[in-house]
Amino acid sequence: MSVNFLISKLAIHRRRWADIVVLLVLLGIALVAAMLQYERPRDTTISMDTPQTLLPRDGVYRYERLPGNNAGVYSWTDGSSTLKLPNPGGETTIRMELLGPTKTAIPVQMRFGGLPFSFLAHPERRIYSIILPAMPRERITLTINSPQVTIHRRELGIGISDIQVSGGGAAPAQVLFALMVATIGFYALLRQAHLPWAGAVIFIMLKRKNMT
Repeated sequence: MSVNFLISKLAIHRRRWADIVVLLVLLGIALVAAMLQYERPRDTTISMDTPQTLLPRDGVYRYERLPGNNAGVYSWTDGSSTLKLPNPGGETTIRMELLGPTKTAIPVQMRFGGLPFSFLAHPERRIYSIILPAMPRERITLTINSPQVTIHRRELGIGISDIQVSGGGAAPAQVLFALMVATIGFYALLRQAHLPWAGAVIFIMLKRKNMT
């Protein structure tokens, strides 16, 4: 009995060490792949008719069409709005096309994460560029505050048209942490379902390939 118990205990220890080694390899592959993906230059242009799921936002009216054919769309803020922009990683350049609700320039206060920016926004459409250092989160939280003007029974702040976000160079820390947690949890779930470690590795690699 004691010999069988010792053999069983050694087998359990070997399986645990094998799982640890496999999991470390999976984590290394996942983190390196994510860092390489973010290392490449990344840019995207966001319009205000983008679905809420892709551009979470609050304090923004429904989009309207700009005059002219194929002129694009814009949305008025209500004077205090929040947008969650995608984080391309590394130093980020954000170019925003803004317009004012009155015939005079109005003061605008923006905050990207914890970084404040203040400037005067002119009534005509203009592009404003802001360069940000690397941000740690998956999304860049942008808050916009501007004076309100009552027009057609609506309290309007600054108007927003297209937003271009470009960057690359370093994966946000929150993305890497979430990837680690997801990989560990998924592997543990598959092993608890009695899937062999080789099968779990193949399943995770195929899943990740389909997601990229």
